[in-house]
Amino acid sequence: MPYPYEARRIFEQIFSAPNSTRRPSVAATSIAPSPVQSLFQRLAIGVGAAVLGLAFRLAIQDFVGNRIAYLTFYPVVMGGALLGGSVSGLVAALLCAAVAQLWLFPVTQTGDWIELPIFLAGAAVISGASEALRNAMSRTDSAEERADVEDRFRIVNERLRLAMSAGAIGAWDFDTEGNVFDACPQMREIFGFASDTLVTRDALFDAVVAQDRSAATEAFRAALDPMHGGRYFAQYRIRRVDDNAERWVGSQAQALFVEGKPARLIGVSRDITHEKGVEGLLHEKAQLADQLKESERRLRVFYDSGLVGVMCWNVDGSITEANDKFLEMLGYSREDLSDGRIDWIKITPPEFLPREQAAMAEVRASGATKEPFEQEYIRQNGERLPVLTAVSTLDGAGAKGVALALDISDRKRAEAELQKLHIHRFDLMKSMAAGFAHEITQPLTAAGAYAAAARRMLSSGSTGRAAEVVAETLEKTAGEVTRAGRIISRLREFISHGETNLLPAHLHDLIRQALADSGVVADDKSKVKLQLNAARDEVLADKVQLALVLVNLIRNAMQAMATSAKSELIIATSCDDQQIRVDVSDKGQGVSPELRDSLFEPFTTTKAGGMGIGLSISRAIIEAHHGSIWSKPSLDCGTIVSFALPLLDTENCERIAAQQTGLVRSSR
Repeated sequence: MPYPYEARRIFEQIFSAPNSTRRPSVAATSIAPSPVQSLFQRLAIGVGAAVLGLAFRLAIQDFVGNRIAYLTFYPVVMGGALLGGSVSGLVAALLCAAVAQLWLFPVTQTGDWIELPIFLAGAAVISGASEALRNAMSRTDSAEERADVEDRFRIVNERLRLAMSAGAIGAWDFDTEGNVFDACPQMREIFGFASDTLVTRDALFDAVVAQDRSAATEAFRAALDPMHGGRYFAQYRIRRVDDNAERWVGSQAQALFVEGKPARLIGVSRDITHEKGVEGLLHEKAQLADQLKESERRLRVFYDSGLVGVMCWNVDGSITEANDKFLEMLGYSREDLSDGRIDWIKITPPEFLPREQAAMAEVRASGATKEPFEQEYIRQNGERLPVLTAVSTLDGAGAKGVALALDISDRKRAEAELQKLHIHRFDLMKSMAAGFAHEITQPLTAAGAYAAAARRMLSSGSTGRAAEVVAETLEKTAGEVTRAGRIISRLREFISHGETNLLPAHLHDLIRQALADSGVVADDKSKVKLQLNAARDEVLADKVQLALVLVNLIRNAMQAMATSAKSELIIATSCDDQQIRVDVSDKGQGVSPELRDSLFEPFTTTKAGGMGIGLSISRAIIEAHHGSIWSKPSLDCGTIVSFALPLLDTENCERIAAQQTGLVRSSR
């Protein structure tokens, strides 16, 4: 492929590498003087020699004759000629002759004229001979110097070739007109081209993998555009032509432009697969380092969050590190930890040590506990702290590790309260069942009496007014049976509810409904008075349970006044900003001081046939509604039973709902 001589010479120097071990001479490393500098140096030598000759002649002129005056210049001129060459030697000889003629020893005799030409001729011969000798010596030195330079250049070329071969660097020259590459053997080796294969641009870029081909070709086209400065740089993956092996290649080049058009692109390519592998490892290492830092940051946030106690343990029982939450849970200080006064074996109660040993065996086998387990720690003040614990090892052998501890004392208390609530509800349901059985006995007994009376009337054959009485008796019987059925329905609803179902309700409406269920009419002519003076009566209530309380209090009051000469039942309400109060007062016999303090306890009664469970059930229901119930004697005999419930507002709703939600979640 034709290309300029200079480029060919450069490539021949780069790619040809004859083996040479000759070291360059000192002359080859020196800088040769210019011709002008050499001439002046030689003239200076010749003139200096002439001056020395004159000085020598003046020193001996008294001892020699005039005829041999010129003969004294011969050694001096010979030295100048030998040192300076023909020009400087002749100049020195002429200068000496002129000085002698004009100043020192003028030529006056015939012999002097003979000696002067002889002197000049001898000087010329000696100067010419010395110049010829000098030239011969100079040519010899130049040849040796050129040989030294060539040897040194060959050594440099060999080193360059070895460096390019060791670095997998391949040089190439792209001819834009012929659209072909002149590639060195290293370049062909990188791409897997055979030595006799014609490497075109299409053949080269066909070896580039599809994902990188677009970027590589775009960079190549940009390098041939004068607007982009002619620089080419690209890194891409190739599949070698001979074995299809994937390699990374880095290429860079510089374009040569002639009259603004690209003539050729000269550059190098290098196999950078190893560098890319190292770069990938470094990138992966950097990513892992970033992930590790992020993980450490998250762990540090979790460690310092104060939500879970964290401690680092050793198998011998020592605790090497713990966060503030763990120390706070157990009541220890950071000084106690640094002084080694916290031992996880010693703070574990003896009955929990077998579970701890089983957990440690599980950690040694699998590296961590499969699921958290409950245990207790002994606080510094001796109290027990229930915790939920998870343990994992840090060394794989179970000799050291980390443990997470969650304080579950609140949950344990909630579970205990819930258990007590369930037991209380079970007892309450048993008591209510007995109470309902007692309540049902009355309407059923009345219904049986009414039915027996009606049967007797019908069997006697009565007519007229008796028929009307029978009809009224049967109607009363039906009413009592209906009332008994309503009581049974309340019992079924209460049992099916299980939990107290609090919903907004108007207490005044519940009072009126309870009077109707009790068969009592409240008006100005009856013995029952309603004084519903509360400005607000909306509460959160379970209507079934609260109606049972009202019916129970009304019936107790009516029964207390059964034998009283003056009977009057007053149901009054009042309220403030927080709660509504209900007072049920009667004019009965009252309650003795001995029974008043235990009136709301189970099986405490003032009635001869009573079971003593009605008021205890009422207290349980009122307290489940977040209220209170009490009794006191009336001023003019009798008893006043009162209870208070919180009025419905946003704060009470949220508080009660939160308590109910907490109980439900704790039960789960």
